[in-house]
Amino acid sequence: MTDVRLQQALALHRGRRLEDAERLYREILAEEPRHFDALHLVGLVQYETGRWDAAVASIRAAIAVRPGFAPAFANLGLALQKLQHLDEALGSYDRALALAPDYAEGHYNRGNVLLDLRRLEDAVASFDRALALEPGRTQALYNRGIALLDLERPEEAVASFDRALALRPDYARALYNRAIALQHLRRQDEVAASLARLLELAPQPWGMAKDQPVWVTGELTLTGRQFGALGLPVPVMLPESAVLVHLTTAEAASTRG
Repeated sequence: MTDVRLQQALALHRGRRLEDAERLYREILAEEPRHFDALHLVGLVQYETGRWDAAVASIRAAIAVRPGFAPAFANLGLALQKLQHLDEALGSYDRALALAPDYAEGHYNRGNVLLDLRRLEDAVASFDRALALEPGRTQALYNRGIALLDLERPEEAVASFDRALALRPDYARALYNRAIALQHLRRQDEVAASLARLLELAPQPWGMAKDQPVWVTGELTLTGRQFGALGLPVPVMLPESAVLVHLTTAEAASTRG
């Protein structure tokens, strides 16, 4: 009966019916308080609904039951990162990767916490490892470019954004930050082309209409004050978010290797 309810809860969870999924997970825990999957998965619901402290407690309880499941450490790292417990989050990702060295999501999420810690060279190395395992991970290419920009290595940043855009041509954030990197390199024609393409793709996030010429004339180096004077929001160079890993049961994960 527990297995049936767990699969029902997992289906609800995957269908984003989080309240219903949590109710079933808690029914299982009422009968089996040390049920690993129910503890771990209720922690993921708590994470996804912004209850970071509760998520940490639930996932730690799951790890106490089954300390060898790498995704649980990775997801604990995400919740700790949300609480700004960055060193603890890094330690949790390291535990996950010690258990599963070829865990692409773990390397990607580790790179994100290293970005938050401003350990930029280490972040690039983690993104490189994630990309060696999954070359098509566009978020890792993008965040790698952000780290390289912060390291004042704009040419490498452009190459990373270009790789992301080759896989996802409508990646507006990558186009914008590619333009920033090109601006550092004083490649103004390419800046204009990148921003013109961005304007075609996503004029609204920047508060601009397509016929506004600010981005594609000589006014390419706009300060925050200039943006404010124009009535436009200041575009922010943000990394992509970390990702939850293995929304599945431990048994199903083990059968896939």
